[in-house]
Amino acid sequence: MKKIISCLIFLSLTLIVGCAKKNTYPPETVANFMNACTGSGGSAETCGCVLEKVQAKYTLKEFIAIEAQVAAGTANPDFAKASATMMAECVNVASGSASGSDSSNQAESEAAESAPAPAAVETPKLEFPYKAVLVCGQPYITILACFGGDVGTEIELTNGEDYGMYTVNDIASGRAGGKMTNEGYVIELRESFELKVQNSSDSLILNMKVFDQASGEKLFEKSAGHFGAISVKN
Repeated sequence: MKKIISCLIFLSLTLIVGCAKKNTYPPETVANFMNACTGSGGSAETCGCVLEKVQAKYTLKEFIAIEAQVAAGTANPDFAKASATMMAECVNVASGSASGSDSSNQAESEAAESAPAPAAVETPKLEFPYKAVLVCGQPYITILACFGGDVGTEIELTNGEDYGMYTVNDIASGRAGGKMTNEGYVIELRESFELKVQNSSDSLILNMKVFDQASGEKLFEKSAGHFGAISVKN
């Protein structure tokens, strides 16, 4: 099954026949698939055809969930059966064999019998796997409103091995390392981080959210009123 699972993570650039509209997978997943599939002896044409079928059947979120099951050693019979069928169909296409039901069933059976147990594929680590989004009142209001005033407050950030404490002037000049977006003020965070903020506004609420950049999952959220502080670390 290793070859089949490996093949399900690689995107071929060759012409594929008879594949439906596909879901988009990240370049990292595509590259991992290419290396794993060709390293296991699969041809670019066959592996690409299998991936096209997988992308047509599974969204990226569904595929990540399946990959997590494989990494945990949990069997997924439905996926195993589907992948064996896809491999059999693509082997037929690559070899120019007839696509009748007898030959297809025979190829499917041979692929299922010869497939070893599934193996997890390592995903490259992002330099900034997380991001913090700060909003002062509403996303369209400048973040400076929550750090300025007569008594200003700061952003204190330990980001990996980097440390800094930033005033409203640092934020305004870009020295704080964040950027304004439609979501709010975004700070990209490394694997290890600690972020502390304090709201100086007596009329606006400061909100902080932390997201996993790969999945988009929200991991943390907290709000603070006048001189309230928010702290989060990993």
